[in-house]
Amino acid sequence: MHKIIAVLVLSTTISCYGQIKIGDKAPQYTFTEVLNGDKKPFDIRAQSKPILLEFWATWCAPCIPAMKNLETLQSKFGGQLEILTVSQDKLNNLLRYITNTNTTLKIAYDSLHKDVFNYQHIPHTILIDKNGFIKAIATPDQITENVITDLLEGKKIN
Repeated sequence: MHKIIAVLVLSTTISCYGQIKIGDKAPQYTFTEVLNGDKKPFDIRAQSKPILLEFWATWCAPCIPAMKNLETLQSKFGGQLEILTVSQDKLNNLLRYITNTNTTLKIAYDSLHKDVFNYQHIPHTILIDKNGFIKAIATPDQITENVITDLLEGKKIN
């Protein structure tokens, strides 16, 4: 009986690791392989602006229109908002995407983040306020100009 309880406690602890929730402090994590833009490592906690993290892949059909929407948001809010797109797709696919689309979105290649952010499906979006707190966990179709404005103004995001 004690073994069963110990296994349950251990499996609950393991399954909770990396699960972030709205209201949590953003995890300490640095995306070290940024493929374009300034190519500098992107440390979540070192940012002074709100952050939009987009987890995606080149093979994901809904991800491509989401990237176009992010380009629009970056054009409108670029000076006030950090947008980082993150993928564990094949490196060659990501480099080809950057070349073929001339994207200005920062794209990070990273395969370890999933242990920290623990999402199940892509596309997957996380909004972090300027103080480093998770304000929304959503799909990209839920991220509108009004949502970004609320994030920038420190308002609650619905």
